[in-house]
Amino acid sequence: MECYAVRGDIAYVRGQGCAYSDHNLLATVFGSFAVGTLGPAFDSAMKGEGKV
Repeated sequence: MECYAVRGDIAYVRGQGCAYSDHNLLATVFGSFAVGTLGPAFDSAMKGEGKV
């Protein structure tokens, strides 16, 4: 997994998953993440708060 770019508040990552025995490529992944944010409040969902 590597971070190949950061633009503003977004970090872009990519990676590969390979078989340990023969190094065949099994999967590729790409993603983006917000940098410097507090993120969602998962603890409130666990306490049952915020239900609609």
